[in-house]
Amino acid sequence: MKLKVGYDAKRLFDNNSGLGSYSHTLICDMLSYHMDDSYFLFTPSRRREVDFLPSPSARVVTPRGVWRLFKSLWRLVRLAPKCDKYGIQIYHGLSHELPYGIERVGVKTVLTVHDLIFLRHPEYYSRTDVKIYKRKLEYACSVADVIVAISNQTKGDLIDLMGVDESKIRVVYPGCKHRPDHNMAPKEVDEQLKSYLIPSKFILCVGTLEERKNQLKLCQALKNLPDVQLVLVGRSSRGYGQMLHRYIRENDIADRVKIFSDVTDSQLSAFYKKCLYVVYPSICEGFGLPIVEAMAYGKPILTTRGGCFEEAGGRAAWYMDSSDVNDIARCIRRLWADGFARDILRENAREQLKKFSPENTCDKMYEIYRQLAEEKREEDDTQSDEKE
Repeated sequence: MKLKVGYDAKRLFDNNSGLGSYSHTLICDMLSYHMDDSYFLFTPSRRREVDFLPSPSARVVTPRGVWRLFKSLWRLVRLAPKCDKYGIQIYHGLSHELPYGIERVGVKTVLTVHDLIFLRHPEYYSRTDVKIYKRKLEYACSVADVIVAISNQTKGDLIDLMGVDESKIRVVYPGCKHRPDHNMAPKEVDEQLKSYLIPSKFILCVGTLEERKNQLKLCQALKNLPDVQLVLVGRSSRGYGQMLHRYIRENDIADRVKIFSDVTDSQLSAFYKKCLYVVYPSICEGFGLPIVEAMAYGKPILTTRGGCFEEAGGRAAWYMDSSDVNDIARCIRRLWADGFARDILRENAREQLKKFSPENTCDKMYEIYRQLAEEKREEDDTQSDEKE
């Protein structure tokens, strides 16, 4: 049976990190491994080009006419009728949302939930945002046929914090495909980074500069590690980013801590290839994709103990108490000096990466689609028989 699958592709065309990266990898893999099916990409706007488009298997659907003036409303109320119009069997909400009324048009629905940080740590959000996010997620969880959690950590939060029936949840890890730049040659690495004043030996931290990513604790730990060099790569949130720059300046570590916000994909790959190891001190995540990315580049990882971090890193990472500056410093110092430990982590990463192969992720997701499509076919047949 050929499938017609609709996607909430807003994030795909919005950005290339976080939810955008998840959307890009999943849709690209579906188009690669199941090219005989049809995919409809619903997006209120096309802010960026997508490298796997155009594709004979994919159709991009955007607002027309007066709806161009009300793009957010179009995404909320017009997608359900559009799915009905195009005969879509499965609609997949990739970022915690489903369009209003989707349950009334006979379309089976899949909902991906990345994290419930807004409930687990509401101190990082405004009260208004928490209410809006919760209301949207409550509706989506109530009407979704299947909820995909990107980690067991997220599955547990859905059950504990949202009261979702466990039988409705499937855990499907995000895929991490092998890219050509994973094997970037040293000469090209140097060429990509020639405009940056970076040391020959450094540790790398990738992620938006914000409180829950915990880069300040990392810098505080480095204050007492005079030999260690750190490179931070990520967009800067206004308040936290300013505080981070101020701390670096006032504590005279600017010569050992470099921050870069606007880097290309190729430059980011070069930073991964050049670094000694990757440190990821985040307080809370739904999964922690930079951990898996570091493994794909053959780099050891130092990350936070507990939760999804150990789920992502397995035996390919070292773990620290990210709330304790002294423990962060101790772990950084030891992994900086211990080449044998770094070699062991690199070796362990080969096995851990198999959990996040695109084939593994794509196969599991497609099986969900196939089962739902079969259910829909049986329901349609029953309704047809009843009418006769």
